[in-house]
Amino acid sequence: MLTIFAASSGVVLLCVLIQTAAVDICVRFYSRLIQPHGTSTASALQVWPLFLMVMCLLAGHLLQILCWGLFFLIIEVFSDFQTALYFAGATFTTIGYGDVVLPPGRYLLAPLVGITGLLMLGVSTAVMAAAVMNMINRRVTQLRERRQ
Repeated sequence: MLTIFAASSGVVLLCVLIQTAAVDICVRFYSRLIQPHGTSTASALQVWPLFLMVMCLLAGHLLQILCWGLFFLIIEVFSDFQTALYFAGATFTTIGYGDVVLPPGRYLLAPLVGITGLLMLGVSTAVMAAAVMNMINRRVTQLRERRQ
């Protein structure tokens, strides 16, 4: 069991690296697409940077789920990729339907996957919140400058 946890910590590290790359790509997209300070723009145009951020972060999470699915195949917890990927996705997102479960002796991997998912989804939430706050602050600044 200790060997499995050591190997799974490698998957956790891989998830952190993927999440870091996804956040970096999002920040780069955002910085290129957001309107320069002081320029007025329709709020509908501001949806585009947020949409791209969502898609980028979603791709990162799907890649992390794929890593967990492959890990479950490698350690022979599931015999087919579809079941391994389904379980990884349901557990990573903490939906956990319960229709597919780990075999005895591997139960403790599920909370590890779930906690990793919660943490990585939390990072994505923080990135999105920061982008929205930046947009709100820019808009407030624009409105104040117009009044003066």
